[in-house]
Amino acid sequence: MTERIIQTPDGPIRVSEPTIPPEMLRGKFLSDNESQETQGLLENWERARTQRNQTTIIACGDARLILPHRTTLNLRSIAAAGITKQSAITKSYLPIINNPYSKNILVMGHFDGRTLMSGERIKGCGGLGAKEAEKQTKEPRSGVSRYVWTHIQDKDVYLQTIKAALAISKGREEPVMPALQDHITGAIYPIGVFSNYAQVVDAAVDVDELFQDNFDPKEIYENGIPVIDDNVMPDELQELLIQQSIDVKLLKEKYPDFEKRQEVQNPKMIVATTENRSMKIRYPQTAREPGSIFKLHIARTPSGEVLMDTVKDIADQLNYPITHATKNYNKKGQPFSKTDTLLIETEDIYYSYAIALYLFNQRWMQMWAQLPNRSAMVAQTQGGKTSEMEILKAA
Repeated sequence: MTERIIQTPDGPIRVSEPTIPPEMLRGKFLSDNESQETQGLLENWERARTQRNQTTIIACGDARLILPHRTTLNLRSIAAAGITKQSAITKSYLPIINNPYSKNILVMGHFDGRTLMSGERIKGCGGLGAKEAEKQTKEPRSGVSRYVWTHIQDKDVYLQTIKAALAISKGREEPVMPALQDHITGAIYPIGVFSNYAQVVDAAVDVDELFQDNFDPKEIYENGIPVIDDNVMPDELQELLIQQSIDVKLLKEKYPDFEKRQEVQNPKMIVATTENRSMKIRYPQTAREPGSIFKLHIARTPSGEVLMDTVKDIADQLNYPITHATKNYNKKGQPFSKTDTLLIETEDIYYSYAIALYLFNQRWMQMWAQLPNRSAMVAQTQGGKTSEMEILKAA
């Protein structure tokens, strides 16, 4: 049995090479990942990559979002803010932002359409709700409060999404489009297009005014959500939004209670992954039901190495769903009350183990793991294919 030393924010961790019984590799997730359906979806994704015809989607990890997924790169973080820090691109994400295969970037905030009223601030994103409730006068030490303090720039989803898109656009010539999704209906509202290193191609509101502390919800939301005209969007983004609207229509036909389901975020599973392919093309059966997976992205280098200095950010974000799952255990209909599975996957299972060990040193993670019927898994995934998987805890 070989060992490696992995550096974590709290010092080195010694990780032994796991001995995994073959039968554990042939469970539900691996069978899903190895299916003919998955193979066809991955081949389609690779064709788009070869043609350099992909879009990167930076969105909240909220399980209720319905995103374009067939050919896109999906980077998920709470409030879609993990990729920026203090209004600048987090260094570890620069290789992804500058991905030569991605022609456009779509930055997606979200809200609860039931809060949309004339002249009122729209709400619905838990991360932005935490920002609005923020009372600290200095940076918290850990947890979702630290993430909110460090990464989220504004409590309003419209302004936060525009600020994130502009920060990303500063490093790109190609288009970046901020948009909002009503997670109840699945409808997407494009609110701007930036390109040529943060030049405003079009915006539904005066961006300069927004950055002069002149953001007035009564004015901005007087007639609903301000949106841009479809004809100023890049063709590829228009096509993606059309396909997404078709996907939503099909989901509503299959699940007549779709909008009722979307009222409360209650996923079965949390995934933290270095993979930028959607779960819907890597585990299509597992991810088929709407609202079933809360997903966060783990930063890595182009060669697949996990950037361990970002693990605290991942832990801080995981603190949000895990603590809700613990608090709401056995409380039917409450947020995250059904969340009983955690999957951590990287391109090297050693890193997956190291991240898991770091997480399980946190008291809030231990409290969740001690509940009945909790499962935590680590996996190794490359090119969308999962080659190793180990169940750490299955009570």
